[in-house]
Amino acid sequence: MELKSEPSAEVDSFSPRDWVSGGNAKESPKILAKTKPSRASLSKKLFVYLIDDDPHFRETFLDVMSLRGIEAKSASCGLEALKELQISRPAVIIVDVRLPDIHGFDLCRLIRRMDGFQTIPLVLLSASFRYNDPRDQVEGLLAGASIFLSKPITMENLWMEIDSLLKRGR
Repeated sequence: MELKSEPSAEVDSFSPRDWVSGGNAKESPKILAKTKPSRASLSKKLFVYLIDDDPHFRETFLDVMSLRGIEAKSASCGLEALKELQISRPAVIIVDVRLPDIHGFDLCRLIRRMDGFQTIPLVLLSASFRYNDPRDQVEGLLAGASIFLSKPITMENLWMEIDSLLKRGR
């Protein structure tokens, strides 16, 4: 899914580092079709935003959210996401740690500095064993993440974590 918006001086001024992504999670959207949406998603149209460079993971995520009646968009890199987030405000943002243009921790910090994004739940995902060290997970939380999850993760488990964050209000 391609997102287009007018570039902003703030977004265009940062120099993302080049990171190579890893991991490939393929899952069936049928897993989540069995469960009902939470009250949070029934009360108003819930909007969730995923930033991940794995096209299969993005496609599966978007399909599963659609089956749940949840509006979802995705971006394959940090710059694309920052442009979209200037014009929309999701209820939850999911960020892969290893993106092709910026490190997920740095992206979390940038998102947290944007007006109105201080309390939106941010979920960090990582398929790399490097980021399974508790110190790295703490760094992710200090960067602004609400929770740090490891891939591979089932869409059911990812949804349970998102739903839990929404129920807690962070």
